[in-house]
Amino acid sequence: MTKYFPKDHIFPEWIQQPFLADMSDADNLEELNDLQVNQGCQTKFRTLPLSGFWCDQLVGYPGLARAALEMIIPFPTTYLCEKAFDLHHVPDQNNCPEPPSWWAAPRHEGGSDQHEASISETSRT
Repeated sequence: MTKYFPKDHIFPEWIQQPFLADMSDADNLEELNDLQVNQGCQTKFRTLPLSGFWCDQLVGYPGLARAALEMIIPFPTTYLCEKAFDLHHVPDQNNCPEPPSWWAAPRHEGGSDQHEASISETSRT
């Protein structure tokens, strides 16, 4: 199994230790600098796995997080897509506005009464 999935992945220092890394190693210097002084991110880094930490940074530090995740997650997956959908709150149907009038199907006046009558006649025979 280690032939296909080696355990000795060597990632750049800024991915493995973003708060200790030299800022000259990364392409996204400004984002890395902002990340290094963010106390909340430091707490999350200690509590989350490496891939989870970088997924959590997709909103605040998109360039840095995407660069890290491209190296950490070796195969295309739906994980990033699902994570992005989690970031957007989908309102429940009770809070949705009414659809526009053109959205509803047209109603035919009197058509349903005639149709119901023809169904009841055919069911009797």
